[in-house]
Amino acid sequence: MERPIKILFLAANPQDTSRLRLDEEIRGIDQALRQAEYRDKFEIKQQWAVRVADLQSHLLRYKPDIVDFSGHGSSSSEIILEDNDGNSQPVSIRALSQLFSILKDDIRCVVLNACYSEQQAQAIGKHIDCVVGMSKAIGDKAAISFAIAFYQALGYGKDVKTAFDLGCVQIDLENLNEQDTPKLLTTNSNPQKIILAKQHLHSHNFTDGEEKKLRGQNASVLQNKFAKLAALIVGVFVILIIILEKNNVLKTAEDDASPRIEISGIVNDTDSHPVQGAEIRIIAVHFYATSKLDGAFMGILTGKSMGDQIKLMVSHPKYRTCYVPPRTLSSEKEWFEVILSK
Repeated sequence: MERPIKILFLAANPQDTSRLRLDEEIRGIDQALRQAEYRDKFEIKQQWAVRVADLQSHLLRYKPDIVDFSGHGSSSSEIILEDNDGNSQPVSIRALSQLFSILKDDIRCVVLNACYSEQQAQAIGKHIDCVVGMSKAIGDKAAISFAIAFYQALGYGKDVKTAFDLGCVQIDLENLNEQDTPKLLTTNSNPQKIILAKQHLHSHNFTDGEEKKLRGQNASVLQNKFAKLAALIVGVFVILIIILEKNNVLKTAEDDASPRIEISGIVNDTDSHPVQGAEIRIIAVHFYATSKLDGAFMGILTGKSMGDQIKLMVSHPKYRTCYVPPRTLSSEKEWFEVILSK
């Protein structure tokens, strides 16, 4: 079964900060994905009131493909999580970058939907394919609109760059005048080649050389499969020909096994020339072998009238030709039997 694309939504709104509409944001993201073409490919995991002590645990537990942090960011470019008392606790750029450098294997994209998060996004971008950060403060409504449009586009199979652009356009469509605030940072990959919702060659971060090599390997695998299929078809075709030819040979053998009988009439046993209009014919002939060396032919002779005399010459490819002495028909239909030997 195909592994779903996991989105880990991490929310933090410490009690000493202004209230954010994070619940509306995740509701909009969830609804957009549930209505998308590839809705079955996505799975959202939510964690609220995230503390600094929880961060590693959540990443290790869920092994997400996308990490989305939604909350506050400080003017010193630090995202704000919660401490054990529910108050603000900033996370430094260095610490967050180091964390993602260690747990980078499963993560393809990070979204820092928080104010002033661009510098942290740049640091994380050294280790993760695609990172979204905010270049300055962003309003709650603009942040929600961007997130919904971004994930909606991913749910319809769009690449990360297109999804990002559509998120920014949505902000502009709503006349919020913050469409330039989100920034997409991709240091080591081409976001136009990253399509998370499809089994696509470009959904992995390959160099051009690796991509060409993989394409060559895929082509080789397909060629081998086609070669095997072609060999199988040829084999079946050959077998069919052999069967048909065998049936043909058997039919020919059966045809050859039918005796060839020549009939001529003798009138009053004085002439050997055929009687004109005698209409002597074989109605049926049946052959059976009496032993490995001998065979017998049986049939019914029909003459024009009783008293006609006939003589038979019976030949068969497996037996010696046999000349049957003249005989007189005692009825219009008369059984005959000829014994042949090799």
